Amino acid sequence: NSSDQPSYQKSDAVGECSLTPIQKWFLNNSNVHKNHFNQSVLLEAKSSIDLSLLNQALQFVLEKHAALRSNFGLIGNQIKAIINEKAEAVAIKKVTVQNQMELTNHLNQLQEGFDLVAQPLIRFSLIQFNAKELLFITAHHLVVDVISWRIILDDISSFYQLLKENKEINTTKFYQQIPFKKWSEILKEYSVSESLLSENKFWQKVEDKIQTAKIPNEKNYHSVAGFETITKELNAELSSQLITTANKAYHTEINDLLLTALFRVSQKCFSKNNIALDVELHGRQGIDKDTPDLNQTVGWFTSMYPIYLEIADNAEIGYQIKEVKEQIRAVPNKGLGYGVLKYLSEKIVGDHTPSIALNYLGQLDDGFDNDLFKLLPDTNTNNVSKHRYLDHAIELELFIQNQVLVIKTHFRTKNGLETWMNQFTETFKNELTEIINHCTKKETTELTPNDLTFKGLSVEELDNLFD
Repeated sequence: NSSDQPSYQKSDAVGECSLTPIQKWFLNNSNVHKNHFNQSVLLEAKSSIDLSLLNQALQFVLEKHAALRSNFGLIGNQIKAIINEKAEAVAIKKVTVQNQMELTNHLNQLQEGFDLVAQPLIRFSLIQFNAKELLFITAHHLVVDVISWRIILDDISSFYQLLKENKEINTTKFYQQIPFKKWSEILKEYSVSESLLSENKFWQKVEDKIQTAKIPNEKNYHSVAGFETITKELNAELSSQLITTANKAYHTEINDLLLTALFRVSQKCFSKNNIALDVELHGRQGIDKDTPDLNQTVGWFTSMYPIYLEIADNAEIGYQIKEVKEQIRAVPNKGLGYGVLKYLSEKIVGDHTPSIALNYLGQLDDGFDNDLFKLLPDTNTNNVSKHRYLDHAIELELFIQNQVLVIKTHFRTKNGLETWMNQFTETFKNELTEIINHCTKKETTELTPNDLTFKGLSVEELDNLFD
């Protein structure tokens, strides 16, 4: 209930701002090409757009969401964010393109050359393409994430509508949601709290196990720079089952099934019964029940944490799903504490990166269409510099769009890897299909210790109780 929310002032939202763990990870990372690491959306207008009203609506969006006015630079000997008080004036002009190639070139140009120390880190372009009017928005990942886009697009649509009807936009409401700067301060306080420091033992154990679970010959995946992507899709029926009925069998979440599939791929492709991977989550669950609602704030909230999975050799599929689920549930507070401990408290010793990363972005069909625009499929390949060196040997990015699960495997450019990565992605798709089929055929729900109050009991012990 937004009326119960504390109201903030503009002063809470602007000025010098500590980095959040994910921002610190990105900026302190040795990776070059930091200026070109974006997210973007391409939208089709549902009716003719008034350019003057659109410019005003975009200006209000920049005024409301302070994080979009961020820059990043050295203050003393530390990289910090500066959130500017005023946004630059938005004055986009309409661009006409004749064909797909011209459109692609125009979008590519817009995505290059952000300057982290100079505003703005978001760009807009209204494009006439044949009979269609398109709005392209690209922003540096340091200031947005997937949930941010839903908020931004909603606001563009509602501000445009209000302006069109000559209604006033109430700017005092701009400070109802918690400013990103305030969240960064909460995390900074949390970084020295007893409750967080008590998680250190758990995370140190995981960090120490990463080395044991590297994929064989990981050095073969190293390249000078650059990466390639293989894209595959799961059909609509399986995709729909993955987000609904498949999760009834073992009371799972989608990530449990995706991670089980990855574990099975590790067994098949790498002959390993353990796997370590970095998992990315939206990071907006907050610290505890006292955290203000973070779901209306624009910014990069992602939390990334390592997970280590190990399951006995000959386990059947149902047991594997239950084991993976239990091992994920053992992670404190969905992994939020790991980044805080590692990058803010600087308590975790060692700097091990798992070979594989998994990022499930959710359902992109959800909340991206509004009265003004519809989201066009993700065909844009220039979000990230082609010369960027991937942080992991293999990075899996998954999302549901147009009712199908899209599986993107990013891997470092190297001769001879493409065929193997194609096989890896195909194996993942097959294993996921097998898991979904197994789960949807199951008529009853099997619970695991975490669903009950049997903490500390293993899956095997619980199964024996019910046998």
